[in-house]
Amino acid sequence: MKKNYFLSIVLTLLCFTTSTQAYTINGFSASNWQASDATIGVVGYSIENFEDTTLISGLTYQVEPTQNPQLSPLQTSLPATINPSNDPINGGAFISGNWDGGNVFANSVNQTYTDYGCNNPTFGCNFHQVTFFFEGGADSIGFSIQQMSIDNVISVNGQALGGIHTLTPALTNGGGRNGYFRIDADNESETIFSFTIDNIGTNDGYALDHFAVQFNEASVPEPSFLLLSLAAFLTCLYIRK
Repeated sequence: MKKNYFLSIVLTLLCFTTSTQAYTINGFSASNWQASDATIGVVGYSIENFEDTTLISGLTYQVEPTQNPQLSPLQTSLPATINPSNDPINGGAFISGNWDGGNVFANSVNQTYTDYGCNNPTFGCNFHQVTFFFEGGADSIGFSIQQMSIDNVISVNGQALGGIHTLTPALTNGGGRNGYFRIDADNESETIFSFTIDNIGTNDGYALDHFAVQFNEASVPEPSFLLLSLAAFLTCLYIRK
């Protein structure tokens, strides 16, 4: 009887260790454009502002065209910089896209000025899905968005979460400045290793800036890990008895 009661305690502890992937998404409207880091919740984050071709340590990315994706390798630096005020194409669609400094990141393969056509002989359409990777994982990331007019699907670690505008109603859907987006992992088991904006089939071109990353530096074991360890210990005691 005592052993059965003891086993029920162990099983209860094990049940409490089960968790599902969970993230908190925060949106700041375009009226907050160029707001302070404190306002958008990224104080102390590593900031990539795309002013030069060198990316902050731990950040890499890949733009993945639907046509010949093998020609777009993982990028550890920018192949070029884009200053939207010098954009000779599309009537300067990204002109208001910079949050800080003068340059932005665009979801084009070579970070070059390009139109919204799908007549590129190498890549098909000119704007594509982009995935950012975070060495060691991140607890939170954020970035400004401009000119995103499609409800592009976002994914964390390959798991689709839904359309970015649906998930973040504070963002303006359409041309011009959309606002600032931030996503936080609720606990260490949901560490962000990759973040994807999937616009395959839409050719939606947009500009990102003030890319903020809070890299994962936690060294304290998660409560779930501690519970599992305790449960394993109690189980061992039960078996020995």
